Amino acid sequence: MQIKTKSILTLFLIPVFLATVGLGCKRSCAPGQPGGTIKKQSIELNFWGIFTESSQIEPIIKAFEAQNPNIKIKYKNFGNDYPNYRTEIFNALAQGKGPDIWMVHHTWVKRDKDFLTPCPLELCNPQNFKDTMVKAAVDDSIVDGSIYAMPWSLDTLALFYNKDLFNQAHILNPPGTWEEFTEDVKKLTKQNEKGQIIQAGAAIGTGQNINRAPDILALLMMQNGARMTDLNRSTVTFNTPSISPSNNNEKQKVLPAEEAFQFYTDFASPKKEAYTWNSLQHYSIDAFVEGTLAMMFSYSYHVPTVKLKAPNLDFGVSLMPQVAGGREVNFANYWTNVVAAKTLYPKEAWSFLAFAAQKDIMQKFCEDSRRPPARRDLYQMFDNDPELKPFTNQILTAESWYRADNDKTDAIFEEMIENVILGKKNISEAMKEAVAEIQATMK
Repeated sequence: MQIKTKSILTLFLIPVFLATVGLGCKRSCAPGQPGGTIKKQSIELNFWGIFTESSQIEPIIKAFEAQNPNIKIKYKNFGNDYPNYRTEIFNALAQGKGPDIWMVHHTWVKRDKDFLTPCPLELCNPQNFKDTMVKAAVDDSIVDGSIYAMPWSLDTLALFYNKDLFNQAHILNPPGTWEEFTEDVKKLTKQNEKGQIIQAGAAIGTGQNINRAPDILALLMMQNGARMTDLNRSTVTFNTPSISPSNNNEKQKVLPAEEAFQFYTDFASPKKEAYTWNSLQHYSIDAFVEGTLAMMFSYSYHVPTVKLKAPNLDFGVSLMPQVAGGREVNFANYWTNVVAAKTLYPKEAWSFLAFAAQKDIMQKFCEDSRRPPARRDLYQMFDNDPELKPFTNQILTAESWYRADNDKTDAIFEEMIENVILGKKNISEAMKEAVAEIQATMK
């Protein structure tokens, strides 16, 4: 069996492997033919996916199968049914069953690596992978020196803003820094005579009624210089002080995560000038489509959601605000593709994943699915698309942090935020408790 790829896998794979993959091929004697003949074994790979329509995957499968007619790939689409998909995957892992290839949240790769097979070293070139994929994808995909995942797209948090409300407030452009953001929030927030917020400048400050609040807060911490975990990604460290020189060149301890947390919750404090949001506001996406919220933060997959719910809403998408004078940091959130440890055909499965990660095929996939790409050389592919340009332009500076259980970590972050805004704990206490709870999920 020979896998033909027009030598386009060389960005990640060592070209020589293509000469004779043949792992699953067997010699069999055809009836009536002395000595027998060599038959190509028919191979079937099962591929499970979520949040990805079959119509977006089938063109890739057909192109691969056309070059490899003895390999058939069956794609099972779980739609948007995340709870069922998560249960099915975990049950399959526990039983040593399941598909040959499946999609996982990028935070699952390191945790579940014992259930996965890495791209064989004779096939993969980790350095070429690092040169081709964006940093967040590299950090998440390479574990212990081996490539365990192959992403095709990578999303980032960005700023959604209501153009009509900006015009009414005489604000010409969306904010580029958090200082500008704060000033815009003050101009855009309106309260009635009872002090109730009737128009919010931004959805920020609380936990449970803001879409992806844990991501927003974590990004603020990262932008402010906090290290979310240690270098081994085994210890949670975001409440650890860092050392910074003072004005007189003496070293002093700073608490970047606490500072970011304070900044975040100030927007939910009636005592603060930038007060704009509280736990009584409608869920952030609902408030935005209702026209009572000027700014919110979310991912590219919510662009069609907003357009569907509010077809007449004049809104734009802009780059995520950054710390003035600081290092640009954006927040990565995406699903990636892995190969099962129990598969009988690891090289064939990995060949398919790498085939789909070629520049032209990834570009077509991202165009069809309207997703930002995971390749460095495609970061400008949506420059003529105002809705997707901000997300795609941010992939080079996107970062993620390792959570052994992303769902539990989200819940812990939301509780941490609520404990502070309700006055149950101060920021230091809430962070200390959250760090201990997240650390417990790392074991």
